[in-house]
Amino acid sequence: MRNYLLLQLKRLGRFLPVALCVTALLLGGLAIAAGQIATQSEQGENNQKIRVAIAGQTDHGLIQMGFAALTSFDSTRYTMEVLTLKEAEAEAALRSGDIAAYAVIPPGFMESALKGNMMTLRFVSRADAGDLITLFKAELTEVISDLIIGSQKGVFGMELTLRENGLSQKLPGQMNKLSLEYVDYILYRDHVYTVEELGVADNLTLTDSLVCGLAVLLLLLMCLPFAPVMIRSDHALARMLHARRLSAVRQTLAEFAAYGLTLTALVGVPLLVTLPLWQDRMAVTPLVALGRLLPVLWLVAALSFLLYAISDHLIGGVLVHFFTTLALCFVSGCLYPVFFFPAGVQTLANRLPTGLARTQIAGCLTGADTASTALWLWGVGGLCLLIATLLRLRKIKGVAR
Repeated sequence: MRNYLLLQLKRLGRFLPVALCVTALLLGGLAIAAGQIATQSEQGENNQKIRVAIAGQTDHGLIQMGFAALTSFDSTRYTMEVLTLKEAEAEAALRSGDIAAYAVIPPGFMESALKGNMMTLRFVSRADAGDLITLFKAELTEVISDLIIGSQKGVFGMELTLRENGLSQKLPGQMNKLSLEYVDYILYRDHVYTVEELGVADNLTLTDSLVCGLAVLLLLLMCLPFAPVMIRSDHALARMLHARRLSAVRQTLAEFAAYGLTLTALVGVPLLVTLPLWQDRMAVTPLVALGRLLPVLWLVAALSFLLYAISDHLIGGVLVHFFTTLALCFVSGCLYPVFFFPAGVQTLANRLPTGLARTQIAGCLTGADTASTALWLWGVGGLCLLIATLLRLRKIKGVAR
């Protein structure tokens, strides 16, 4: 077995330079893709405000004061940009997609409101706006309700109470201060709750999650250059070795050990390049990160070894490996955010081998305990190796040609 292992290491070593070149091309392409994702994500974070407009009677002094308070003090300014436009301009902007929706304040609204009569506001949005605009419609109407109805009733009621009890004359200059403080209580609604963002998957942001998924894809694609060495159409050598008492198990272990060592040497190149770049974003040390990546590498090597064991022809084997990689990575959320899938697909995605590998890599960034995930990776890799051994035994005995 030792001599057979050395022979396999020599065979695979001849393909290592070719594999390095292919890996460099793959790493460059995926680096460009990851850079584009990161750039778009940053642009999305910088431009995440929804633009809405208020049209109609916007020239009234109290409306202008309320608008200034809304855009300067209210918590919605962090998520929604409110513009004042004429109704025709707002409609044109909505049709062109410059704004997401607009609210129309009818003529005489403030005059009626000051008398205690509230007129109906009109909210206009596109038919395809969906739930997002419904959310902001509720937020915008709530803001208008708080600013106009709530503050109006509160301030007027406070002044009336003070006058009826003869306190308005005893508090000179304090009425306006009390009114402004009351409005502040209404405006600062964000002080009554906190927002906790868990991320799109594995407690990661969209960029970090997709980078972890692309890492799984890269590892699987790095196995493709070894296809000419690993795929065999003639099993005469395996039968001869079996006849000389080198069992199918020992043959499989020797070939897998050589393949795993060569793949580890190949993966070490991009790891040495990428780990220092991500050190500031990792929650664990580089040494711990390498330890957590070992189960992922074991799974990738075992899975690709099994796919090559199934194939008897080079072209067919490469196609099987390539499309299996794409299918597994897509369903498990390596190419597309998994939270967009239905709940049942998300459960399946997190239990697929590639999904487990993505979660294991994500643990390096979040610092989460991935011991159970690592055990699953070792177990699935061992199962792949067992199936590959059984397939080799069948081919040696001539049951499957």
